[in-house]
Amino acid sequence: MKDRNPPLVAVAGGAGTPLEPPWAAIYSDALDVAAAHETWRVVIDELARMQTLAIVNGGTIERLVRFQVEFTRAARDVASRGTLVPAKRTGVPAVNPFWPVMKQASAAIRILEAELGLSPAHRGRASKVKHEKRSTKAIDAYLKPIVA
Repeated sequence: MKDRNPPLVAVAGGAGTPLEPPWAAIYSDALDVAAAHETWRVVIDELARMQTLAIVNGGTIERLVRFQVEFTRAARDVASRGTLVPAKRTGVPAVNPFWPVMKQASAAIRILEAELGLSPAHRGRASKVKHEKRSTKAIDAYLKPIVA
């Protein structure tokens, strides 16, 4: 008689771990793909360690990773060209267009890290909830549900 149950196959993203987005389909630069993958892994590992990892966090984690990649891109340009760059037409010093991108990405990262409990100030609030066993009282025995 043949075994009717198919063999078990490992599924990525099990045990409450959200599936990692296909970074190569999102970013064309290999450095950005590697940075996104590494950031995703670090965040997932940290949330798992804190026992706050859940599938529903997948979207928030993806946004955090995307903003981190954008921050790194912008920071690279600001580091190489500076905060002020000459304007194309006039040559007058103007704010590097990547400077506000970097600042906005930094603000978004700070908010998302707080939501996920990754920043030191918010780590204690996002820790695993410990449920204490409720003590029984006499009234609990009196008001038991009736099974029909």
